[in-house]
Amino acid sequence: IIIDTDNDGIPDDWELFWGFNPNDPADAASDPDSDGLTNLQEFLAGTDPFNPDSDSDGIPDGLDPRPTEWIFDFDDLDLTGWTFTNTLNDPAFDWSLTAPVRSGTATLTLDAAERPRLLRDSSATFKVTNILPDDKITIGSAAYFVDKVLTDTDLLVKSDFVGGLQSGVGYTLTRSYSGLTALRSNLWNQHGKRATVRMPLLTQALNGQFSFRYRTDLEGSKDPMSFYQDDLLVAKFSGAQVGWKTYSVDALPAGSYNFSWDVYKDGSLNVGHDAAWIDDLKFTIYNPYSNPTYEDFESISLGLATLSRAGVGAPYPRTLFNPDAAFVDDGVVAGDEVEIDNTRYTITAVTEKSLEFGALTDLPTSVDRVTGLAGTVQNNSSVPPQPRIIYDATANYYTNQVKINDILTLGGYPYRVRHIIDATHLEVATDFIEPVGTTTPYTVTASLSYKVFRPAPFGTVSNLRDGWVLRGAGTWKVLTDSPYSGDFAAATPKLYTDPATGVTLPGVGDNQSASMEITANCSPGLVTFWYKVSSE
Repeated sequence: IIIDTDNDGIPDDWELFWGFNPNDPADAASDPDSDGLTNLQEFLAGTDPFNPDSDSDGIPDGLDPRPTEWIFDFDDLDLTGWTFTNTLNDPAFDWSLTAPVRSGTATLTLDAAERPRLLRDSSATFKVTNILPDDKITIGSAAYFVDKVLTDTDLLVKSDFVGGLQSGVGYTLTRSYSGLTALRSNLWNQHGKRATVRMPLLTQALNGQFSFRYRTDLEGSKDPMSFYQDDLLVAKFSGAQVGWKTYSVDALPAGSYNFSWDVYKDGSLNVGHDAAWIDDLKFTIYNPYSNPTYEDFESISLGLATLSRAGVGAPYPRTLFNPDAAFVDDGVVAGDEVEIDNTRYTITAVTEKSLEFGALTDLPTSVDRVTGLAGTVQNNSSVPPQPRIIYDATANYYTNQVKINDILTLGGYPYRVRHIIDATHLEVATDFIEPVGTTTPYTVTASLSYKVFRPAPFGTVSNLRDGWVLRGAGTWKVLTDSPYSGDFAAATPKLYTDPATGVTLPGVGDNQSASMEITANCSPGLVTFWYKVSSE
């Protein structure tokens, strides 16, 4: 349950964490760090209201198009503070910036499956020059990644050409992930030698994640690339013709760090390019309470959804829609109850993504925060090709108070808002399903919190919701035993008699244990829970 006592658009948890007054709506408009973002905008962006440069990239948050991410893609060419060493003591064998593999002119045509994914250059020697899968082809502002090398003149890419079938098209082929440049090792035929690159990172963020893209074309596990944090080995990577992958280090508090990448050649053999590459280094900040989620042990399903109505009169029919839901898989059925604004309504129909119910009094529909026309669609550089960003020059997402987890409907398809990049750019959580033109209409609709409950006797002696794993004796149960919030809590009773039912439950005995576990996919963050203990 997200509580906003003063209705200023900022949850109480966030205001209390940063020392603001959850009963004073005026603090939403203040800017204590003078970075050009109000507290409301800092909350929406996930930035630090007391740090004018939350991601420590040298750009004030109010001017930074991505204020929660510091990104280095080697096209910036600023390696201040970096150090390069090798055991040959010869700069020729240091890690170095890559140059384009090839520039040329090609025909974009259909592949064997009748898709526009085949690039043909009659003057190329793709096989001879050992082009690799996941090498990047840049055509204008669009980027594609190599799927297969068919012949010396033909390449198959992983996604359809944006402009369709064309001839005489200029292209650049690079071994980089973003931009045109990456950093690569250079120890071909230098057996028993090592080369290391080292970078400093200074961050003032409360918590963050450092990540980088890498690929290898090395001799199995014998010629590894090793990654170090502050001279401690964190991971090793190896293998021939391995495409771009991501590695990350989570939960980095404010401080100074040194990251280094080291390639070592053993005593024999060269394989492929005998090299490793890194690119797209990124530091992403996490500030607590920017987008909290909860497990309350009371509901069988919960989330954020839009609410629409049809017709007039009593009861008022309602449709609750959540593009991320799996109501059928979660076991929600007609007769269960959905709670909105502390009032419960009986569900009359269920689909995987929506619920139908009727209210005896009129309810507000979800508010359309923004309506407009998509300008351009841009790729998020996280995973190729990932078209997830829309640009609308006429929008002002801050003024309209667009929030993370609102639902953007674009081209008839719903998408969850993942990030408010700036006043005119929004990023969604999943790839756009259909191509989007400059005049494609879209709507950003506010999400409402909801919970789905199973009517009594649910909750009194129920097992935990799907996803939890229970182990040991006297397994954990959902009980009415002194919860911190709501009506229920998870507990391990010892011969506990539930006052609501009179049922006596077996508990954890002497020399016994009980555990419960859940796995969650999430960004770097803060996990909190309330607990109490009554034991020996």
